[in-house]
Amino acid sequence: MTDLARIANFITAHPSGFPNLIDLPYRLASWSLEDSQRLFEKPVFTQPHPGNLTVSCPSPIGEGRLSAAKRGEVSSLQTDSQNLRLWETGDQIQAVAMLQMPWSALDYAYHPGVEHLVPAIFDWAVERAAAAARQNGSEFTLVLYIPPARASHTVHALARGFRLEDDWTIVHLSRSLVEPVVVPELPAGFAFRPLRGDSEVEAYVRLHQAAFDSTMMRLGWRARTLTMPMYRPELDLFIVNDDDQPVAFCIGWVHPDGTAGQIEPLGVHPDYQRLGLGKAVLLEGLRRLQAGGVARALIDSYKSNDPALMLYQTADNGNFRPEYEKTAYVRTFTP
Repeated sequence: MTDLARIANFITAHPSGFPNLIDLPYRLASWSLEDSQRLFEKPVFTQPHPGNLTVSCPSPIGEGRLSAAKRGEVSSLQTDSQNLRLWETGDQIQAVAMLQMPWSALDYAYHPGVEHLVPAIFDWAVERAAAAARQNGSEFTLVLYIPPARASHTVHALARGFRLEDDWTIVHLSRSLVEPVVVPELPAGFAFRPLRGDSEVEAYVRLHQAAFDSTMMRLGWRARTLTMPMYRPELDLFIVNDDDQPVAFCIGWVHPDGTAGQIEPLGVHPDYQRLGLGKAVLLEGLRRLQAGGVARALIDSYKSNDPALMLYQTADNGNFRPEYEKTAYVRTFTP
């Protein structure tokens, strides 16, 4: 089984408060883990067990993968990405940490029996962020997002120089899909349709970069999302203009048990904003989740993003309600 398939299986089986479970395929496809990307396999769940702990981490070039560690011995093994680290017992993952460059964030998960590894996970993140600043020759800001289920981890973040930053905090919102979703109305000349596979990846990347005024979205990342086991083409949605050019988008993801879905990401080209297209693509995304049998929808927004929060919470738009906050603890590293 490939590394990323093992990681997806592990996090899904043992989320331990992992705050991005539903859109996990989107995050695992990111270019931050590009060196670890291989063909993704269907999830096969396994139960980690206690015992001999092995740590997988970057090794110097030229070193090979070490043999299985002896009982009680902690070994460093070569992995395919410097932004990924595994803690393993034999061949069973006990914890995983991923430095997600597109979000400047740490994704981490652990088996419930090894929460004592959290300080080690944060130590690795600090070392990796410092190395990234040195390698790039510029400041690098790392964010630790701590939801209520992981509130006890706050003390470890503060002890490592991270400080609360409310503007970076994320509001996690939810709404029921049992009730009818408002039928979206589009201005004349616009229409909904799904992305047409690989042939439109480049068009999507251009649109995403324009919508967020950022180059974080890349061709490889977007192409890999199409290969993820939980990807549903009917939820990969565009609004197109009368020339059939994409001008707004959203992607829906569904929890492995099918009960909940998430919209991530959603954006509108700046030339087409203030036309109600953000509202329309959100509602159509929700309608398609509902049509697929999903009973509850989730969406995230930065606490400082007032327009998005207003859009999501208005009754005739998303009608979402805040569920909890992913509190942001931030530290900036210098070269």
